Amino acid sequence: MTRTAIAERLTELRAKEAELIRQMAPPHHIVEDITGEKLGVEMEANNEELFSASQDGRGACKTMLGKYVAGKQSDEDLYLKGFSGDSHAQDRIGRPGVSLNEPILSLAWAVQLDYFDRVFANKTLWDSGFLCRCLPCRIAANSSNPEYADDPELTKAMATYRARIGDILSEYHERKSPMLVVVDRAAFTALEEYDREIRRAIGKGELDSIRSFALRWAEIAWRIALIFHCAEHGKASHLCPLCEATAQHAIDVTHWFARHQADLFGKVMKSAQNDKLSVALAFVNRSGNAGIIADELYHKEQKLFEKVRDARAALDQLVAEESIICRKSGKSYRFYRKFLPKDR
Repeated sequence: MTRTAIAERLTELRAKEAELIRQMAPPHHIVEDITGEKLGVEMEANNEELFSASQDGRGACKTMLGKYVAGKQSDEDLYLKGFSGDSHAQDRIGRPGVSLNEPILSLAWAVQLDYFDRVFANKTLWDSGFLCRCLPCRIAANSSNPEYADDPELTKAMATYRARIGDILSEYHERKSPMLVVVDRAAFTALEEYDREIRRAIGKGELDSIRSFALRWAEIAWRIALIFHCAEHGKASHLCPLCEATAQHAIDVTHWFARHQADLFGKVMKSAQNDKLSVALAFVNRSGNAGIIADELYHKEQKLFEKVRDARAALDQLVAEESIICRKSGKSYRFYRKFLPKDR
């Protein structure tokens, strides 16, 4: 055999070996604390479908925020693609690559409040679109599980739930091709009108502060409608049309989360603004008699201020609050701590 033929044969055998190794991986549906690279490997071995679930969320959040990534970059790329089913490829030296055609990933994390706040306030996760794909629910009060000892209704509900989930998994998860659910005209009209309602509000500027979130609401309502439909019809979901009542229930649930997102956004923005003012005030006070200009604050704190005008706005607010003073210096303005020694 020629060297070329030997090389081709070796490549073929390595590909077969990799496929056999993948087939040896035990199938499972749930992952928790897992890196993006390992997540890709697991999804490839499990029909490109996984459920990321956590009762605590601390380890999962640490990994998402970059615990295992150089430079502490966030690690949400595959989560974004798993939301929309976009193709994904990983190529690494020293191990086989991963190729996903239509990855589908669901996520449900019961996150402790400290990490909930840390994730929701992370600017990178805002900008990447990860957070606007999630439905957050922050419950501040400590709570304990309600007591339902020997409650026949609960026992019946849990048995029905387990049976329904089992039916859905056995009917749809093992299929190699997706099944279509027909949406009746009234349901379609309700969901489309919800989308138009959101876009009209955006056009009027009513949702400017949470525009990236609002643009996802109608899509999420469609997804919730499908979940409700499957919960009702189980393994016969593809045989029954999605009705108007189910669509309206999904819209109502999305409305609730939309209000919750807006409230959380307002709190995050207020906290971020307070951080900017605190950093700006400390920077001015450290400058002593020399004072600073907005460009200096921006270049020193680029992780906090997006642009020079953002830094200038913080300084102007401190002046308005009489925490610092401002003086004209040539064509620009310099900002000084409030109490300066008298000019000699």
